[in-house]
Amino acid sequence: MKRSIAKDENDKIAKILDEVADLLERQNASNFHITAYREAAAYVARSAPPLRDIHRSSGLQGLQDLPTFSFSIAQAVAKILETRITVDTGKNPWTFEARKPFLDRAKNRPQLRPSHRR
Repeated sequence: MKRSIAKDENDKIAKILDEVADLLERQNASNFHITAYREAAAYVARSAPPLRDIHRSSGLQGLQDLPTFSFSIAQAVAKILETRITVDTGKNPWTFEARKPFLDRAKNRPQLRPSHRR
């Protein structure tokens, strides 16, 4: 993976981890959890190797072995990588453009008539 793409992807993941920390803070979660997500975000943004490469080669255990990564943070990052909300695809699966082919297919399906049970 090219370094600039990997860095962009890591930066995007760091931003998501930081947003999780913000949400935890709003929910009055423990400072331990908030700090853990903030430290993981800082590590990923600052000096982490390409997370996708680690996930491909070593899976969840490889992510968990990174500094500042707990099991739950490693799981969160793995889920982010698996849902491909990343720079390398160029598409966010939650955008309208990415969902459009599925919506078009659903539109062309035969409609079921509602049941008239009483």
